[in-house]
Amino acid sequence: MKILYKVILIFSLFIINSYFPEGLYAQNRFENWILTSKGWNLISDFSMEADVQNNSAATFSDTLILQIPDVWEAILYVIDINKDGYNEIIVSVVHSNGIGKIYAFNREWISLPDFPFQLPRNSLAQLSFYDEIIIASYVAPDKKAYFLGINSEGYQVIPEVLVGEVMHFTKDPVVADITGDGKEEIIFLYANGETLQSKLIFYNPRDLNIIVDYSLPYSQVTPAIGDIDGDGVNDVVHETGIFFDEHIILWAFKGDGTFISGFPKTVTKTTDFAGVQLADYLGDSRPEIILQLLDYPNDVIKLLSSEGEELIVHSFTPVTWAGPYYSAFGKYTYNSLLNNPPILIIIRGAGLYYFDMLNNLHESVNLTLNPGGLITYRTLPNDTTDCELFTVAVQTSTNFFSRVYVIDKNKQIVKQINLNHAENIRIFDIENNGTLDVIYHNNGSFYVITDFYQYDPEKIEWPYEKHDLGRTSNYNFSNSITPVELTSFTSSFSGSSVELNWTTASEINNFGFEIEKSKNSNVYNEMWYTIGFISGNGTTTEPKSYSFIDDNVTSGVYKYRLKQIDYDGSNKYSDEIKIVVFPGEFVLEQNYPNPFNPNTVISYRLPVNSNVTLKVYDILGNEVVILVNEEKQPGVYEVEFDASNLSSGIYFYQLKADGFVQTRKMILLR
Repeated sequence: MKILYKVILIFSLFIINSYFPEGLYAQNRFENWILTSKGWNLISDFSMEADVQNNSAATFSDTLILQIPDVWEAILYVIDINKDGYNEIIVSVVHSNGIGKIYAFNREWISLPDFPFQLPRNSLAQLSFYDEIIIASYVAPDKKAYFLGINSEGYQVIPEVLVGEVMHFTKDPVVADITGDGKEEIIFLYANGETLQSKLIFYNPRDLNIIVDYSLPYSQVTPAIGDIDGDGVNDVVHETGIFFDEHIILWAFKGDGTFISGFPKTVTKTTDFAGVQLADYLGDSRPEIILQLLDYPNDVIKLLSSEGEELIVHSFTPVTWAGPYYSAFGKYTYNSLLNNPPILIIIRGAGLYYFDMLNNLHESVNLTLNPGGLITYRTLPNDTTDCELFTVAVQTSTNFFSRVYVIDKNKQIVKQINLNHAENIRIFDIENNGTLDVIYHNNGSFYVITDFYQYDPEKIEWPYEKHDLGRTSNYNFSNSITPVELTSFTSSFSGSSVELNWTTASEINNFGFEIEKSKNSNVYNEMWYTIGFISGNGTTTEPKSYSFIDDNVTSGVYKYRLKQIDYDGSNKYSDEIKIVVFPGEFVLEQNYPNPFNPNTVISYRLPVNSNVTLKVYDILGNEVVILVNEEKQPGVYEVEFDASNLSSGIYFYQLKADGFVQTRKMILLR
């Protein structure tokens, strides 16, 4: 049976506050989905993780599937992490002794090989997913923030990175292509509740390189992703501020950390805010910025242009006012029948609200809940309308239970069922059979309700579970590599290219060779990606020679290997070869981050032995500091500049090396 009308499934969790061991901090998470004519854009998620009790009888059968002992807190994720066509269940856990682990199970609840993975430090990790890598972000008991990456085989492939010395919590990392190269980066947010500061990190997982490390005012809001300047490349939009501020600051960055013109921008508010999202609300092919501001007795929704100018302000009174923290910022979806106008959906207090901002209208559904609520949900397209799935966590001081609502296209509650002791409710099709299943846990006991709701699997996509966003990189994390029998495999560097040459003595069923490259290797596992393919010669007893030119090189150390593939699909790897590429010219790079506060990194390249000076000047031309004054060998160098003792303003840095002189500008922003 296909779904022929609009359906909303709402998970209502009445919760109490969790207690964490010292040094572990309660986490909030954001998940929002935007549906456009081009398909899904997974943006962010917001839910509260806490203990759940139930004082209502369940009306269906749930099955205890698995128990993880001694669980203090856990977060569920559902995704096809190993790309086998079926969803896996990933669980981030902190045990009562403080040890953090990441578990991974297949659809039969059998642990994946080499899981669980134990975090290097005691903490509960927030997770996201990049290709076949699990990205774990966490804050240790000493208030230092870290992230690392492990693959679907349980091996650590991104080393632990320290990103903050005094942090209290982290958000789920956001995965998106923000540099326009067709490959995704990872965006992290960490915050400190004592100093009221936060840190925004852009990370390149291929080069294991932090692109941007930016200090900002306090924020608990996950960054939004979208192309607001219309250049075809995603930007990062973020807001900072706390409830007693008279305004919030709206930030918009390019992928290299530079500001988009007109930002940062100040937006007036009265009390608190719930979040920022992007959507092409006006249909002009550029996303607008939507803010939800919480007030009493009325809340305010603001629609801003992509330049941050205020366009529409809509005020509404919640069914019951729940206080500034008990709200769920919605997502934006186009009505699939009318295609206009876009509809904004919010849960606030005991109400579910549908907003038509362009016509200044809204409708509400009373969920018969006590005040308070945090919500996440998704909209899934089918053959005629939208099927919307909600995950709601609702807090009240007197009632503790979990509930699932089904709401039809007429905004009527047509089904209402109760859950027992449910945390982290997730709904997905674990068997890929066209019927939705529900999974949740309580203190390490995991329950499944099968055949919960029927849908059309040919029409509905599952962006969060599948997390298949068209990645182009091809990584191999195998630890058991069998060398290809070659008579030679060599490399040489000329100009700006690396040339690879290899020779075979004979070949049997040789389909061809994939050429793989690695840069910035680490002590855990190499990160390899495919850069080309050369066809083989099938079966031959004659020696054959091959060559491949890699034009995509800058200075640094590279490794190359060959993946020889037979016609039957079997493959084996060659030995690795290493080559060091020196710069072809003098270069002074733009510092990063820029603007900065108070530290930034300056990079430069030397093609030959050089007497080098690197100096910083203020805007009047006065020398501030000498960073380098010595002879250097050819290579690439980085220097960290600490401006803690300087005031905000424009500064210049100048490189001199054997007749080469170059000056660049940088901005210190306090």
